[in-house]
Amino acid sequence: MKLENTLKSFVQNRLEKSDILKNIYFFGKNPSKNLQNLFPDTYSGAKYFNSLMKLINFLSYRRSVSLRKKFLKNSKNVKIILPNDGFAKINFEHFKDFTEIIQQSKKILGDSLKKKTSDLNQKKNFLVTKNINVLENNFLPLRKLIKSNDFLSPITEYLGSFPILWSSQIWFSPNKKFTLGRSQNYHMDNEDYRQIKCFIPLEDINDENGPLTIIDANKTVKIFERLKKEKIIKYKHAKVSDEIMNKHHHEKKSIKLTAKVGEILYVDTSRCYHYGSRPSPKSRKVLFLQFFSINSRKVPVFQKRYNHNLLDEIEREIYKFYNPNYYFEKH
Repeated sequence: MKLENTLKSFVQNRLEKSDILKNIYFFGKNPSKNLQNLFPDTYSGAKYFNSLMKLINFLSYRRSVSLRKKFLKNSKNVKIILPNDGFAKINFEHFKDFTEIIQQSKKILGDSLKKKTSDLNQKKNFLVTKNINVLENNFLPLRKLIKSNDFLSPITEYLGSFPILWSSQIWFSPNKKFTLGRSQNYHMDNEDYRQIKCFIPLEDINDENGPLTIIDANKTVKIFERLKKEKIIKYKHAKVSDEIMNKHHHEKKSIKLTAKVGEILYVDTSRCYHYGSRPSPKSRKVLFLQFFSINSRKVPVFQKRYNHNLLDEIEREIYKFYNPNYYFEKH
């Protein structure tokens, strides 16, 4: 015991005297998180982190790229999400089970709101979310949609590797209150170099429903670099007030993402300034799906394969890190 205490005191003493040893020690306690901290939440930081993850998880990344190539080869008339835009709206009225997906989602949300069930998340006073598990049998129509070429090809083509589903929820925005400094202000997300969030309207979304409002990816990067150069902000996820944004961007040039039932909105919130759920005459209800690349900051640095029980190669990759209990609580 005496020897153990002596060794402990020696180590602590060395750590206190050496900044290098101290940094190595704390880095080793949580290498995944601390590695991410070396790369700031900027465009260049995200790009370099993405490149590093391609090296660290080379085999996993190559498998993802190979599957992407194979998947797109079998896809016809692929709808494209243009990199300079960072968003797209695609019609899915032709999809066989689409109406069933909408009706099921509306019923689940309606029942939960009516009964005020404990599984509703409302850590934002302007957004209520409910997690859903796509892998449950009752969500088979949605699972078919996610796996379909029409739905998945735009994401697969855009990300540059095969996408992984990270989060699946139903959202209800009452659109009654405004909270300064939250996601009702312009901001970007920082989970990945590129990501795609899919918003599937459960009811038509027009100007009266507090639609998601964005600035396209090409304009966003120019605005961010100006704001950073002027030392107004340092990082992409920083919230930007309308007063500041209006000095660099005319609000009339922002894009309100309205959509009808039967359409799906694809948005790269890592590359487009955006806000949503602002006070409006009507509420907004959407089915929400979030897709990352295999190199996302959210994905474990040293990757392991999950969901081995899925027999299908495509689904094994889509649901590789899927956690239906994940709560989307950024901002």
